[in-house]
Amino acid sequence: MLFATDGTFLRHSDGFGWRSTTKVVTWNIDFKTDKSQLWDYIDTEIHPDILLVQECKEYPSSYQGIGKHIGGTRLWGSMVLSKKYSLEPIYLPNHLGWVTGAKLEIEDYPVLVFSVHAKLKNIGGYVVPHLKHIFTDIMLVADDYEYLVIGGDFNAARLYDECILNLLKINTVPFLIG
Repeated sequence: MLFATDGTFLRHSDGFGWRSTTKVVTWNIDFKTDKSQLWDYIDTEIHPDILLVQECKEYPSSYQGIGKHIGGTRLWGSMVLSKKYSLEPIYLPNHLGWVTGAKLEIEDYPVLVFSVHAKLKNIGGYVVPHLKHIFTDIMLVADDYEYLVIGGDFNAARLYDECILNLLKINTVPFLIG
């Protein structure tokens, strides 16, 4: 299985050559921003076969979509959208709204696809322990599946930034900075 740098999912070779491609795009569309031109841009410029969105309140009716709002003050959530494939919902009870999955078939191959928005837990701003729980729950569902796509906003850069800032505060020589 190969992925192109533009996010295109390339099928494996079955001895008869490479199969067609499926373009998977992930995007945190930020619930606060103006969406008046967003969907037109996605449809005319990007042309995704599968779209994994986070912080999504609503989407055009031209898409089949799966997802739930987080609830409370967060009237948005993670969604799996497609105009090309039929989607069967997968909801992880411990992560409703934050993680949404779908079962679909690409050229007779069963595939699981997950849109993830990792919540920053109140444990010093670290997201990694929460990602571990999300990925563990996804892997429990994906047990018998050979093809799995996970995309989204992992909020992992915040962990990296905080670690680097802490390293700089204590006058160490960080090996990650050139």
